Amino acid sequence: CGKNFMPNQTVVPPGGQFQLPASSSEPLIAFRCAPVFRPYLEEDGKDAAFLIDTPIVYQYIEGAAPISLPASSAHSSRGLGNVDVTISIGNYLYTTEEVPVNATGFEISLDIHSLIAQKTPYNVSCSATYKTETSSSGTTTQYFSANTSLLYLPDTSNSVVKTDLRTGALWTRPADGKGGAFAPFIPQGFYISFDQYLAKNLSLLDQLKADGFNTV
Repeated sequence: CGKNFMPNQTVVPPGGQFQLPASSSEPLIAFRCAPVFRPYLEEDGKDAAFLIDTPIVYQYIEGAAPISLPASSAHSSRGLGNVDVTISIGNYLYTTEEVPVNATGFEISLDIHSLIAQKTPYNVSCSATYKTETSSSGTTTQYFSANTSLLYLPDTSNSVVKTDLRTGALWTRPADGKGGAFAPFIPQGFYISFDQYLAKNLSLLDQLKADGFNTV
């Protein structure tokens, strides 16, 4: 595989094509939104939710935008306040909720059962409003936005695999074909066939799951 791992092989810099984002001396907010699961089925309509991220960063990562923070919070994550986040699905549904600034994985529930389940994703717009008090100009209002998509499929008896965007884990129904609730499972890769890694000790899966892994 091009990896030097033998005792007599010298270390080779891995190289790569990933570049670090440019740094910023001023705070930025990386406002993001996404559905918790992709896809949702009709049966999930009343229990759908979206993930909201509002981290304060100092690198120009994707979607990061300048934000003016209260002067008293320059060296602390406390006292940053909240943003009012509105999630809109076309002209059909919307909801608004307060989300702490510098949060990751904040969940906002949204009942989507009134939408028509379809194979085409719905466009979702997320907006955030942030109000801060400044000594010079009083109250300052700042606006941020992000877009995502919602895949809301009709119920089906066929096999469906969901992605849990909170963890990256995959969810599916029991493999016996008799239906049942969705649950996470651990995909298995090529290398477990060596020396019958799992076949000799299936309890390894339980330990890997407990350790937070979602792929073997």
